[in-house]
Amino acid sequence: MPPPHRPPAPRSHTPGRTLEKALANGRTAVKGQGGTFPVAFDPKYATGGAYHNGYWPASYYVDKTGHIRHTSIGEGDYNGQEQVIRQLLSEPTATGN
Repeated sequence: MPPPHRPPAPRSHTPGRTLEKALANGRTAVKGQGGTFPVAFDPKYATGGAYHNGYWPASYYVDKTGHIRHTSIGEGDYNGQEQVIRQLLSEPTATGN
């Protein structure tokens, strides 16, 4: 979980093991870890398929207009990913933020 000073980001979980493909198990896992943020459950790999993603893990950062502005493939570069998030959050919306 992120540190308390940073709001948690919504997550998407694509199960890799059979046990993870049951929605009830996913809910139990999120609750057991103290999750208080939305988690999209994707047991049919529709999200990764829509992006033609063949990587694990992969993170897609989408701006307020719905355009993918950054993609991160694999582990690491967490500071760079945080900079992208901060930049996207600081940008005004069409209505002026």
